[in-house]
Amino acid sequence: MGTNRIFHINSYKEIGESHLACGKTCEDNVRTGVHPVTGVAAAVVCDGAGSCSHAREGSETTAAAALEILLANFDELYEMERTEFADTLLNTICGILETTAKELDCDFESLSSTLVCSALAPDGRYIFFHVGDGVITACDKDGQCRILSQYHHEIALNFTTFVTIPDTEYNYGKGQGDIASILLMSDGPEYFMTYAGRTTPNANLLLQLNCLLPEEQILAQLQGLTLFYKQCGMYDDASYAIISDKRKAGGVFSGMDSEFRGIVFNLPRELPRRVIQQYDDVLTAAALCGEEGISEKQLVRLMRVHSEKNVIRKMEKLTKLGVMKHRNGKYYF
Repeated sequence: MGTNRIFHINSYKEIGESHLACGKTCEDNVRTGVHPVTGVAAAVVCDGAGSCSHAREGSETTAAAALEILLANFDELYEMERTEFADTLLNTICGILETTAKELDCDFESLSSTLVCSALAPDGRYIFFHVGDGVITACDKDGQCRILSQYHHEIALNFTTFVTIPDTEYNYGKGQGDIASILLMSDGPEYFMTYAGRTTPNANLLLQLNCLLPEEQILAQLQGLTLFYKQCGMYDDASYAIISDKRKAGGVFSGMDSEFRGIVFNLPRELPRRVIQQYDDVLTAAALCGEEGISEKQLVRLMRVHSEKNVIRKMEKLTKLGVMKHRNGKYYF
């Protein structure tokens, strides 16, 4: 979890009330990571089949394997067509699960798990792949949110598919340039974060805020949402993983619902367009500066103000929220 030069990455999981009631452990597993050389970021959410004896081990093994494959082979995977990609990923995961089954002296099928995963490269390329329950949602560079992948229950809500099933159904997609954030979820929060084929306001806000707010605030949001959903009847394990491209934060800020933006950033609901553009320009420039930061003098020119004092005053809301850090005459995002 946390922040690197390009991506904000956060994850969270919590055991469901139904598992606590019967003494079971959390059978969801969440993995995130960034390749140290290529800078590719990846996230995986897996939910072990509750009816299987080794559901937890299955989700752990599947998540770890998928993350390693995505990070180590992103360029090759991105060039593959749909079927080749699915065969490569699933066959590799199933091979590892077969080894795990021998080590645990259990049936291969007892390690059944869903798979929800995605990877983003620094050049804007992205891949997503999805088997079974759960959902993948996204926010584009203009702050607009949508569902990328969701399993459709044709038989019953408790019927799904798993990576261990031969010729299993799956969803797959790839693209470049238009994604600011990707949010993966297990089926616990899925039905509270999506409705009638759309993302809910809570999902939209989470996708947008992960571009902007620091890790501790996003984790607080996830904890609060999970508690609220439990109070509303969510009984299953809940897992989330979010990857956001900081370089698209300016566009996301501009595209946010004006009421939400005003509440979160303590700004007037109806900001003049030029002020919104100022924030957009500042966030974009600071993200591109990376670890070097952007100086007060640079911001004087960018924000078209008269002095560094005016910059500090205008940037105060962002620094108080932790969106930007200010030290030694520079701002860091």
